[in-house]
Amino acid sequence: MFWPAGRHSRYDPSLDPRLALSAASSGKTNEEISKELGIVVSTLGEWRRKHPEFSVALHNGRDYAVAILVDSLFNRAIGMTIKEIRTTYDREENVMGRPLMKILSFKMVQARQLRMT
Repeated sequence: MFWPAGRHSRYDPSLDPRLALSAASSGKTNEEISKELGIVVSTLGEWRRKHPEFSVALHNGRDYAVAILVDSLFNRAIGMTIKEIRTTYDREENVMGRPLMKILSFKMVQARQLRMT
């Protein structure tokens, strides 16, 4: 009976693509993703080459992160107001005091400020 040389891959097709999608969509680098998966960066590259579903998950996650960034930059460029509410909790998860509300306003960037010289 023939046994392939080397170690058996730790790749799990039911779990690893989902973890890769989640990590990539939060903007993590290859080094951070491989650390989260408990592998070295070269193994991450090997999994991308050998498992198309893993590669697609990383690609889709990164596309999502870029789309969020582009949307955020666009909203800031046209001028936008954000209402941010923060609630403080103690160790037993009880609300401490009143929630703090902070309003952030981004002014519209004038066209003359964007001109390249």
